[in-house]
Amino acid sequence: MRRLHFSVDEQTAKRIQREAKRLGMTVSKYLATLVSRGVGGAWPAGYLERVVGSCVGSALTDPGERSLDDVDLAVR
Repeated sequence: MRRLHFSVDEQTAKRIQREAKRLGMTVSKYLATLVSRGVGGAWPAGYLERVVGSCVGSALTDPGERSLDDVDLAVR
């Protein structure tokens, strides 16, 4: 496993340590979890089903194609 080194201010370091302890993790494991979530590169499990699928059964309808003459661009 690769090791990475970075610096944070004292207050941030203490917050990281407290949160890791609260979760029952080492600081290393806690930070690895945060980084993995931040740069994972994939949608969280079930995300698309929850977000895209949340409109299923709603009153939303597809507006279909509209000509440019039908679009009102006036600022209100």
